Amino acid sequence: MSQIFVFVAGNPEAQRHLADTIESPIDEEMVFNSFRPAYHEELESIRMEGNGFYAWEAVPGERNTPRWEAMKSGDYALSSYGNART
Repeated sequence: MSQIFVFVAGNPEAQRHLADTIESPIDEEMVFNSFRPAYHEELESIRMEGNGFYAWEAVPGERNTPRWEAMKSGDYALSSYGNART
C-alpha cells in the first residue's frame, strides 16, 4: 500500500530547491553517470515510467533519515508552503 509523506518548504531557499528538483526533472546524464552501466537498463525503465528523474535533497537528521528510509517506490510526497500545496 502506498504511503503519503508530507514536507514543508518553509523558507525561500527550500522553495527554490523545490522548483529546481521536484517541479522539474533533474539532469538524466548526471543520474546515468552516477551508476555503473549494469544499472542503466533499470534506470531507463524508471526514467520512462516517471517521465524523467525527480529528486528532493534532504539533509540527514533526526526526522529526515527515518522518513527517507521508510519511503518505497509508489509512495507519494506532498509539499506545502505559503498556504499552498504542490
